[in-house]
Amino acid sequence: MGIGYLDTGHFHLTVSFRHVADAARIDEWRASFQQASRLLFDATNGCHQFGDIRVCNASTGGHDADAWLLEDDGRSNSPELGLGQPGAHMVLYGDERFKPFVILRHFAQYAYGVCDEFVGPGDVPAWCVEDATGDVCVMEAAWTEGDRFGPAGTGGPLVPGRVRRFCTRENHDPDGDTLQQSVHGTSCWETMVAAFPELAAPASGGTFSGIDWVTQTSGPRLVIVLDRSGSMADDGKIDEAKIGAHFMLDAAKAGEQLGVVSFADSASLDSPVLAMEDTSHKTQAHDEVAAISAGGNTAIGDGLRAALDAVTSSGANATTRTAVLVTDGIHNTGEDPESVLPDLVKARVRVYTIGVGISVGTALLQRIADATGGEFARIATTQPGVKQAEEIRHELERVFGLVRNNGGIVAAQPLPFLEGERTVTRTVDIEPGSEAATFLVSWNTPRSSLELTLHAPDGETIAVGALPAGVHEIRGERPYAAFAVDRPVDGPWAVEVTALDGGAELDARLLVFSEHPHIDGGVTVGRGAYQPGDQIPVFVRMYYDRPVTNLLVRGVVRLPDGGRAPLRFVDDGDPSGADVFASDGRYTARFDDTHNAPGTYVFDVTVESTDSSVAVAGGEPVSESEQFELGPVPAFRRRLTTAVVVGDEPFEGGPD
Repeated sequence: MGIGYLDTGHFHLTVSFRHVADAARIDEWRASFQQASRLLFDATNGCHQFGDIRVCNASTGGHDADAWLLEDDGRSNSPELGLGQPGAHMVLYGDERFKPFVILRHFAQYAYGVCDEFVGPGDVPAWCVEDATGDVCVMEAAWTEGDRFGPAGTGGPLVPGRVRRFCTRENHDPDGDTLQQSVHGTSCWETMVAAFPELAAPASGGTFSGIDWVTQTSGPRLVIVLDRSGSMADDGKIDEAKIGAHFMLDAAKAGEQLGVVSFADSASLDSPVLAMEDTSHKTQAHDEVAAISAGGNTAIGDGLRAALDAVTSSGANATTRTAVLVTDGIHNTGEDPESVLPDLVKARVRVYTIGVGISVGTALLQRIADATGGEFARIATTQPGVKQAEEIRHELERVFGLVRNNGGIVAAQPLPFLEGERTVTRTVDIEPGSEAATFLVSWNTPRSSLELTLHAPDGETIAVGALPAGVHEIRGERPYAAFAVDRPVDGPWAVEVTALDGGAELDARLLVFSEHPHIDGGVTVGRGAYQPGDQIPVFVRMYYDRPVTNLLVRGVVRLPDGGRAPLRFVDDGDPSGADVFASDGRYTARFDDTHNAPGTYVFDVTVESTDSSVAVAGGEPVSESEQFELGPVPAFRRRLTTAVVVGDEPFEGGPD
């Protein structure tokens, strides 16, 4: 999910090798991005170029990446205006390491929103300028007409291409048949200027500085940011937040780095960012979290600043930098959170925000999540206060499944125990190729105890005291139990949960997440301020290496009053449903009814592959000799969630 950004004319990006790349291959990609930056600089009259490019190897950093660099050769793909949008990234195949021109054209789609000019609607062949001697248009030309390394684009000295400009009003598509004209009705350059007005200014004599290629050398880094203001003591909110933090510490792997910040009148670094390499690190962090108590005002900006400092001052560059903020209040003291936000973006710290209670600043929490590429979650106020507090823990558990390298939620569901019932069983499918799966059951009271047992598809049983190789038990004194399974067998897993002392009063939840290097995606809401009654576009993208279409996408909206409304997603290219391109892998729903009240609307989406699911073909024009086979899409399932604030959400409460 790309979180690249623009600063002083430089686009700062993150790329993720979706394989183990050796030094020679990494250097080849570096040279290609360097030349693509030169092409971008020339094509934008010196206005734009690439800045620092953070490099994650071995399928790490995928959530944060602006580009996935695949091992195989193929036709690359890029979403229009994907820059800064969670769940969107360029997909660049291996041969692009010798074709910087192709990187430029896909980045133009990703950052500026321009469309292809070598085809029209329905993939009918078309042309824009059709000038065999001119230097336009990037979105029309094949890689053979652009810069490449070696005449055949397979390595060697740089071969300059003739095409290095975008079309303008004067030379754009005279017969009006290209996809760019159909979608935008303007030339590529006019579309780019609309997105970035500084491009309209004449050349200012800018200097090409070249890229800064920065290799990320350490594992993921996460800081938990807990509000400990006075109101967090109500209904046990601080206790539930601490249980969520304890779970993250217990579930952390050796290569993962965790820290804890809390804030009230000011912020404190309660537990420094440490690699969870041994039990002493975890024990120390558990003790420090247990000592946190509530009291005081709400210095959200100070909390974010402390988290930023902790993430960025902990040694070598991390493959991911993430903060998870929990608060039940309105910022009312200390540094303004808006002043911290640009620094979080610049440091590429993705912030997940969780708001609870009637007096929470939801608009601020959404801005923080949107700007950093994170996710905003709102706990419903229609349930009793104690239930809202319990949801804090469940949200932290869910977010932890998302922020891990290649993590995704497979299942999240309640586990009700009927009167007299002691055992509840659920079936959860784990997809082929999962590198790790975690099965977690979490319940509402420490006074009760649940026992978790797993029955794998191959018949093996995983239980307390019977742990096969590659299985790690996550359990302590707190009300949760989990098994983390390395290289799980694919197929249906039976999850059996037994109440050891009766289950009538239990409120239990099952959460299953999987780590898969080929699967990524997300759900987003169209940017902008919404008022009651506005139409709200909701978008879903899923990748199995490249975008996937012919998926089963189902959604429901949780309304501020506790009600629910259905969502219908399509990938049919019908503008009336807000979908622009048919079968491009971006599913669209338009939420246009039942939201006549201000408040936070939560969108829950389930995505499943089907027998007809296929990778999106798309991409740049290819030569006649190039034939690329798209392999089948294996079975997988993911649960996605996002939220949007509509109007001015009412709130009440005191200063904290």
